[in-house]
Amino acid sequence: FKPSIKKKILREKFNIHKNEIVLLYTGRLNKDKGIQKLIETFLDLSKSFNNLRLLLVGNDEENLKLQYKSCKNIFFFNHQEKLEKFFQISDIFCSFSKREGFGVSLIQASASSLPIFCSNIYGFRDSVKNNLNGVKFNLNSSRSSISKKLSILIKNKKIRNKLGRQGRNYVKKYYEQSYVLNSYNKFFKKLLN
Repeated sequence: FKPSIKKKILREKFNIHKNEIVLLYTGRLNKDKGIQKLIETFLDLSKSFNNLRLLLVGNDEENLKLQYKSCKNIFFFNHQEKLEKFFQISDIFCSFSKREGFGVSLIQASASSLPIFCSNIYGFRDSVKNNLNGVKFNLNSSRSSISKKLSILIKNKKIRNKLGRQGRNYVKKYYEQSYVLNSYNKFFKKLLN
């Protein structure tokens, strides 16, 4: 997972215009993942921003595609083996999840230099640092409050770029394979001594 120098070409393949802002979610589409709240927030924001797209990539366990088939700016994709292209064409990664063990998709987003907008839950504490590689919100906040926070990222490309850059650096520092393996080695040696 890394940013692509061919982002413009990739976006053209998906028929995404230069001025459009693409929000991305990857994972199972169900209640625990907060997908309904994400879609409702997106629809609220679409009233103010006519250049938004929402890409939802994963198994649709709630038949949301059928429910939102009339929404021309929401795009559903079944589970994908290779997610890199979706991260490379997007502008903001969103997760409204209610519970997670660990935010792998958030690490993938940061590795791809995407800013993250996510719920402030236990499983995301290590993968997202507020205002370093993303912006967190409380799940019990009102939709208007969540929309207001997300709109800051939508409006401000400089903030998106800064969080994306910092996120990539954060992932390279703490989640690169050699670093993780070295940390495991130290941990197990300490246990054996």
